[in-house]
Amino acid sequence: MGDDGIGPALVNRLDLAGLPAGLRAVEVGSDISRLAQIWNGEPSIWLVDAVEAEQPPGTMVRLEHSQLVALPGGQSSSHELSVSDNLRWLLHGLPDLRTVEFTLWGVVPESVCHRPTLTVTADRAVEDLASEILRTFGKTRH
Repeated sequence: MGDDGIGPALVNRLDLAGLPAGLRAVEVGSDISRLAQIWNGEPSIWLVDAVEAEQPPGTMVRLEHSQLVALPGGQSSSHELSVSDNLRWLLHGLPDLRTVEFTLWGVVPESVCHRPTLTVTADRAVEDLASEILRTFGKTRH
């Protein structure tokens, strides 16, 4: 997966750090439609993925709910549907999910070629993102 593996890498880091009560990190692969099966009524969900952006590799990009659902469909993606397309289908088909605030944390990849690990740049970005998430919820990294 190369740098497209930032989601699983982040889940692993957060699991190792230990999440504060009330938070959970779940790896859903490239199929965010799985959210429908694992959602337990949480009021907010943060998605993490590699994103294309006109910024240097390793840059973190944060899209709030309104920005995320407003993205045009059919964007190029390694997924069958783009994250925004998938999200719109979920919200259309599952009215209970319409109350959830989604946020996408993206990292601009350096390389998405087939390799077993992240690049150093993406690895640093995942570490920074894990620290940001833990800080947001009142836990510091050791």
